[in-house]
Amino acid sequence: AVYTMAVEINNSRGRPQTEIVKSFLEAGFNEKHLMSIILAVSVKILSNYSNHLFDTKVDDVFSEFEM
Repeated sequence: AVYTMAVEINNSRGRPQTEIVKSFLEAGFNEKHLMSIILAVSVKILSNYSNHLFDTKVDDVFSEFEM
C-alpha cells in the first residue's frame, strides 16, 4: 500500500485517485502516514531538481548508479 501510494503521489503530481487513497487508509494507515509519504516524495524531487540545476557530481562510490 505504501509503494502504491508513493507512486500515485508522484505520478499524479499530488492529486492521487480517491480510490487509491481509500485503499491506503483501509490498509491501516492514517493521514500522518500519508503526510510522511508526501514529505519523502517532496524531498526526493527537491534533491533531483537541485542536482540537475547545479550539475552536482555523483560521488565515486555511487558512480555505478549514475543516470
